Amino acid sequence: MKKIQLHWQILIALILSIGFGILFPSSYMIRESSYKFLLRNHTEHGIILLASQLEDVEYTSLKEYNEALAVVLSPEQIEKHSVNLIRAAYYNPQVSAISWMGELFLRALKMLIIPLILSSLISGVTNIGTGGNLGRLGIKTMSYY
Repeated sequence: MKKIQLHWQILIALILSIGFGILFPSSYMIRESSYKFLLRNHTEHGIILLASQLEDVEYTSLKEYNEALAVVLSPEQIEKHSVNLIRAAYYNPQVSAISWMGELFLRALKMLIIPLILSSLISGVTNIGTGGNLGRLGIKTMSYY
C-alpha cells in the first residue's frame, strides 16, 4: 500500500478541519455550567449576577457576545473578566468530543522537547572531536542551550 506524502496529509487535515468548523460552528451562551466555571475561577459575584442577564441567549459569534457583554458590564469589568466570561460561555460539544486528540498531541510534543534538546547538544559536542576543539565553540554552545 502506497503511503500518502506528508504535505498531502497536512493539506487533507487542513481541509477536513475547515469543513468541521463550518459544519459545527461554535456559539456563546451563559448557562448553568457557565456559573460553575466562573465560581471555580474566582469571578466576583457581582459580575456573575450582571452576566446572568445574558442567560439562555445564544450568540453565534464572539463579536455579538462581546457587544452583549458591553451592554451589561462596564469597560473596566470587561477588561478584568473577559477571558473567564468568554471561556464560560463558549459552547461546542462536537469540539469538546474530539479535543482530547489535540491535547494528546501537545502533551506528546512537550514530552519530546527535553530529550530532543539534550540529544542535539550531545550530538553537537561529540561531532566537534577532541577536547582542544571544544574550547570557545563548546562554551558558546553550552551558553546557547
